[in-house]
Amino acid sequence: MQKLLLRLAILTIVACAGLNVQAQTTTIYLVRHAEKDLSDVNTKDPNLNGLGLQRAVDLEKNLADKNVAAIFSSNFKRTLQTAAPLSNKLKL
Repeated sequence: MQKLLLRLAILTIVACAGLNVQAQTTTIYLVRHAEKDLSDVNTKDPNLNGLGLQRAVDLEKNLADKNVAAIFSSNFKRTLQTAAPLSNKLKL
């Protein structure tokens, strides 16, 4: 978790470093993965459950018109599945 927060902080600094503050505003949407399937206690990389898949679709609907330019995710199934609907819609 600390590594993720550090990466997000670095990403934010890098993203803001080249901005012309007078002319541009950058909005960053930080989203935690949707609900994961906890039925198999032995898996360390679970898929999303039904509610999580619906939440991922809802996320796509809410952000599709927000001019999202990039999507970043870890390689865990749950984070990739959370980002997938929006990523597919925007072809990112």
